[in-house]
Amino acid sequence: MKLIQYECKVERPFEEVVKKFDRDLFASLTQGFPPVHIERFDGVHTGAETHLKLGGKRGVPWVSVIVSCENDEDRFEFVDEGRVVPFGITHWKHIHTVKRSEDGGSIIIDDVSFSARKGLENALWFGFNRDMAARRGKYKRYFDRK
Repeated sequence: MKLIQYECKVERPFEEVVKKFDRDLFASLTQGFPPVHIERFDGVHTGAETHLKLGGKRGVPWVSVIVSCENDEDRFEFVDEGRVVPFGITHWKHIHTVKRSEDGGSIIIDDVSFSARKGLENALWFGFNRDMAARRGKYKRYFDRK
């Protein structure tokens, strides 16, 4: 199993950041390579599904389901798990966390664990690690423009 974790501080209030975890934010996070077509985005709540095509409208399917969602006054967290995943991936779990920062901003944490068929994990880790690292800048640009 491979693990990836990134943290990003944004200068927006916790409540605003939580409210903006929507399709618009998701679309901004999936820009880049490979192109991603969002077929379905149910929102951020337990049981919500996200259906993607990696590589565009005729691309490879990826389906994730939110299996838990918790929110209190200082922390918001939801977990999505891959149900239909490509590239020899056998397990995908992504924990999304937003924490209230003491200075009035918010801390966003992406915590990913995945497994893949033998020989693929290291290659996939480099690609996923690149994508997760890029989210820091994407989060900052997205919330700075709001």
